[in-house]
Amino acid sequence: MSIYDYYITPEEYEQAESNGIDRWTVERRIRDFCWSKERAITEKKKRYNYYGDLVQTAIKNGIKRNTFYARIDRGMCPEKAATQKTKNRSEIKAPIPNRLYPDWVYKNLKQNKINRTTFWKRVNEYGWPLEKASTMKPLKRGQRITSNENHYFRKANNADFKRSV
Repeated sequence: MSIYDYYITPEEYEQAESNGIDRWTVERRIRDFCWSKERAITEKKKRYNYYGDLVQTAIKNGIKRNTFYARIDRGMCPEKAATQKTKNRSEIKAPIPNRLYPDWVYKNLKQNKINRTTFWKRVNEYGWPLEKASTMKPLKRGQRITSNENHYFRKANNADFKRSV
């Protein structure tokens, strides 16, 4: 192939357009895939439809095309992906049956706007009781606790901290 074979004339673009092939496809075929101009301009674009009528079945069942393909990518069989109904938001947000803490703890967290990570750290790393960890509102930026009860050094030594000079 000579260097002039990579140049595509406006007439060739028009011919490709009349055959249903866009400019980008023609350029990729000639410049990247080293196809001949004639083949790049005349050969129709292939549309791959691996699942045939199952896609149409999914659409008739109210399942979006992207949902159908995403289900298959995750390992669901194509027949089931096309026929199984999608869940509503209320079905998705159903209560979790095996929770680690009692329900009142989660109510307190929501009521006091405490992040679950903050709660987990309070209980597991700092050793706070559940009630205190789920009810004490998080501090705002720049706020400090004035009491000494949660300070690591003071708590570990069970003594008042005195600054030695």
